[in-house]
Amino acid sequence: MARFRCPECGRERDIAPGRGGEIVSVYCLEHAGSADFHIRPVYMTLIEAPARTKPRRERVLA
Repeated sequence: MARFRCPECGRERDIAPGRGGEIVSVYCLEHAGSADFHIRPVYMTLIEAPARTKPRRERVLA
Protein backbone atom coordinates (compact mmCIF):
# COMPACT_ATOMS: atom_id res chain seq x y z
CA MET A 1 0.00 0.00 0.00
CA ALA A 2 1.34 3.41 -0.94
CA ARG A 3 0.10 6.92 -0.07
CA PHE A 4 -0.04 9.67 -2.70
CA ARG A 5 -0.74 13.42 -2.42
CA CYS A 6 -1.93 15.94 -5.02
CA PRO A 7 0.46 18.93 -5.05
CA GLU A 8 -2.34 21.35 -6.01
CA CYS A 9 -5.28 20.50 -3.74
CA GLY A 10 -3.51 18.41 -1.06
CA ARG A 11 -5.89 15.46 -1.40
CA GLU A 12 -4.30 12.20 -0.21
CA ARG A 13 -5.11 8.67 -1.31
CA ASP A 14 -3.95 5.17 -0.34
CA ILE A 15 -3.48 2.88 -3.32
CA ALA A 16 -2.51 -0.78 -3.43
CA PRO A 17 -1.07 -2.39 -6.56
CA GLY A 18 -3.53 -4.56 -8.46
CA ARG A 19 -2.72 -8.19 -9.24
CA GLY A 20 0.67 -8.01 -7.55
CA GLY A 21 2.11 -5.39 -9.92
CA GLU A 22 3.64 -2.08 -9.02
CA ILE A 23 2.05 1.38 -9.18
CA VAL A 24 3.40 3.34 -12.14
CA SER A 25 1.54 6.65 -11.87
CA VAL A 26 -1.40 8.18 -10.02
CA TYR A 27 -3.41 11.22 -11.11
CA CYS A 28 -5.86 13.47 -9.25
CA LEU A 29 -8.97 14.00 -11.39
CA GLU A 30 -10.54 16.77 -9.30
CA HIS A 31 -9.28 19.74 -11.34
CA ALA A 32 -11.24 21.51 -14.07
CA GLY A 33 -9.24 22.22 -17.20
CA SER A 34 -10.14 25.19 -19.35
CA ALA A 35 -13.30 26.91 -20.54
CA ASP A 36 -14.74 23.67 -21.94
CA PHE A 37 -14.79 22.12 -18.42
CA HIS A 38 -12.69 19.09 -19.26
CA ILE A 39 -10.92 17.40 -16.37
CA ARG A 40 -7.23 18.22 -16.12
CA PRO A 41 -5.31 15.32 -14.55
CA VAL A 42 -2.64 16.34 -12.03
CA TYR A 43 0.22 13.92 -11.27
CA MET A 44 0.16 12.92 -7.59
CA THR A 45 3.43 12.47 -5.69
CA LEU A 46 4.35 9.55 -3.47
CA ILE A 47 4.49 10.27 0.27
CA GLU A 48 7.24 8.38 2.03
CA ALA A 49 5.74 6.53 4.96
CA PRO A 50 7.75 6.29 8.17
CA ALA A 51 9.44 2.93 8.66
CA ARG A 52 7.40 0.59 10.78
CA THR A 53 9.11 -1.31 13.52
CA LYS A 54 8.12 -4.79 14.50
CA PRO A 55 6.31 -4.94 17.83
CA ARG A 56 8.47 -6.42 20.56
CA ARG A 57 7.43 -9.79 21.86
CA GLU A 58 7.10 -10.00 25.60
CA ARG A 59 8.09 -12.99 27.62
CA VAL A 60 5.33 -14.65 29.61
CA LEU A 61 6.25 -16.52 32.74
CA ALA A 62 4.18 -19.66 33.08
